[in-house]
Amino acid sequence: MALLDDLEPSLVPARTDDPAEAARLMRTEGAAVLTGLPTGQASAGAVARLVLGDRVVAVAEPIAVREGGDKDRKVLDTDGHTVPLPMHTDGFTYGHDSPDVMILLCDVDSAVGGESVLIDDHAVLAALQAEPPGSRGAELATFLTDRVLDLTSEGMVPRSGTMVRPTPSGRPLFWLGILDGCWRPMPDDPDPDGARALFDEVAALFERLRQRATRFRVGPGEALCVDNYRVSHSRDAYTDLDRLFWRVWAWTDEAVGVPDGPLASDTRYARV
Repeated sequence: MALLDDLEPSLVPARTDDPAEAARLMRTEGAAVLTGLPTGQASAGAVARLVLGDRVVAVAEPIAVREGGDKDRKVLDTDGHTVPLPMHTDGFTYGHDSPDVMILLCDVDSAVGGESVLIDDHAVLAALQAEPPGSRGAELATFLTDRVLDLTSEGMVPRSGTMVRPTPSGRPLFWLGILDGCWRPMPDDPDPDGARALFDEVAALFERLRQRATRFRVGPGEALCVDNYRVSHSRDAYTDLDRLFWRVWAWTDEAVGVPDGPLASDTRYARV
C-alpha cells in the first residue's frame, strides 16, 4: 500500500450567495464557491473585497485564465490540447510572499472536462506528522517543515525557504510548486540527491491524491474562493478552448508579505 492511501483530503466546497458566509467557509473549511455573481473582469476584481472586506491588504489585477494565466507557462500536450494540471498553490514564483487567497470566477465553462480538484494540504501534513517516528511519512514531514530549498522559478526573483513555514498569524503556509524548474536543492545542501528524491515523493503523493480526489464543477457567475496557504488545486483536461475563468490573487492581513512593485494575478511581475 502506498503512503497515505487511506487518506481522503479532497475538498468539495459548499456553495453560498452570501459573501460573509463564503469568508467563514474559507476560514473553517479552506474554500467556498460564491454564487450569483456577474461575469467579467470587473466583477472578478471586486470579489476579494466583497468577501474579505477590510482584511484585504492588496489585490492583484484579474487575469484571464484559459490554459493558464496570461503570462504563465502553458501546460499542454504535444498536440496543443489541455492536460490535467498537477496539484499546486498559486503564486509559488513569489515564494513565501505568495497570495494567501486565490479566486477563480467562471465566465465560460467547458461542456466536457475542466472539473476542479482541491486538496487540504494541512490535512496531508498532519497525516504525515502522525506517521511513526523513523517512517518514510515522518521523514517527508520533516523534509517539508525543516529542509531549506531554493524556491526560485526559472527566470524569477530568487527565493528560498522551507515548503511549510509558520505565518505571523500562527497558521502554516504550505508552498507547493510542483512544475519542473520551480525549485532545486540549496547550493550548500549536504545531500542534494536525497532532497530531490524526497521532493519527488511529495510530488508523487499529491499526484495520487489528485487522481482519486472528488471532482466538482464551477459554472458561469460562480467564484471559487480558496485559502491559498492551506489548499492546493488542480483542474482536469478539457475540450472547449473558449473556456474562460478570471483569476484574482489577494493578500490579507494574515499574509507573510506582499511582493514589492506592481502586482498581477500571474507571473509577469515576478521576473528578474
